[in-house]
Amino acid sequence: MKIKFLLLIVVLLFVSSCAKETEISGNVFIVTKESSNIQLGAIEIFAIPEASIKKHIEDLNSASDSAYDEYKIKSDYCTNAEYPMQDYIPHFDGKSPREQCFDGLDELRDNIAGVYFVNLPTYTATAQTDSNGQFLIKLPKTGKYAIAAKGTINSDGKVEKYYWLIWVNADGDFKRINLSNNNTIYSPSFDQVLTSKLAKQ
Repeated sequence: MKIKFLLLIVVLLFVSSCAKETEISGNVFIVTKESSNIQLGAIEIFAIPEASIKKHIEDLNSASDSAYDEYKIKSDYCTNAEYPMQDYIPHFDGKSPREQCFDGLDELRDNIAGVYFVNLPTYTATAQTDSNGQFLIKLPKTGKYAIAAKGTINSDGKVEKYYWLIWVNADGDFKRINLSNNNTIYSPSFDQVLTSKLAKQ
């Protein structure tokens, strides 16, 4: 009787260890400056194997660093340039020369991250967020993956772009990750994939 019981335990443990998939659920959202919580629906979520994403990043780090240097030069100039007092007075288009100097910085900043999202490597699995920003993605039990996603919101009439590349370990356990302001590609979060200048801002 004891032997049968032990064999049953062994079988159950074996079946449990042979689970085929790791389920990863999460939410994609942005908290605005006004503290509004915006859930991002219809966002594509990709799970890319570790080796593939590392090679992809290595190939593009130089281009991203060049975009960062261009962004930094313009940002420093616009911040430190000396403007006549009248330049602080809004012009007919609603923007002063100082504000106009900063025009284009967002686009330059987006180029730093955007290069990594052009022709992403082959993914193992993909999912799409629902209207509440929720998603569920299933991965083979073992392995390390980068969760990649990008999205946009319209804030105060301005389009803001967000990018995510976050590590997740598929080990058979249920996982939950949130993609938000706190772990975008620009944030030095502990699970961040990037190692270029971008992650060190």
